[in-house]
Amino acid sequence: MPKPRGNNPFKSEKIKEQVVRSFEHVLQSFVQANLRGVVVGVLATRLSGDYSYLDIYISIYPEEKKIEVLEILNQSLPRISHTWVTTTAKRFRKIPTVRLFLDDTLDHMDAVNQLFESDL
Repeated sequence: MPKPRGNNPFKSEKIKEQVVRSFEHVLQSFVQANLRGVVVGVLATRLSGDYSYLDIYISIYPEEKKIEVLEILNQSLPRISHTWVTTTAKRFRKIPTVRLFLDDTLDHMDAVNQLFESDL
């Protein structure tokens, strides 16, 4: 009996992890080289099922520079993506379009904590 054809879920997950990890490395290298005194943390990633889009959710410290740094990163995204593609092009069949988003989970957590502290 022939084996069913289709995507191997284990292989798919492994490819997704490699795509995300390789982009995170390039992003962190760019931040260290070009944005002194800024820390950018990758909190979550989402790769679309067809590998078309890689959504990166980041947090930026210090908080005061959050919007400014996100604008710089979005303006530099073509250069960051180019660096990433040149280092990973032969490993992946399809290179996704990268989109950066601010993750506001920590902001929500702080707001909830402040509400609890004000009630005490």
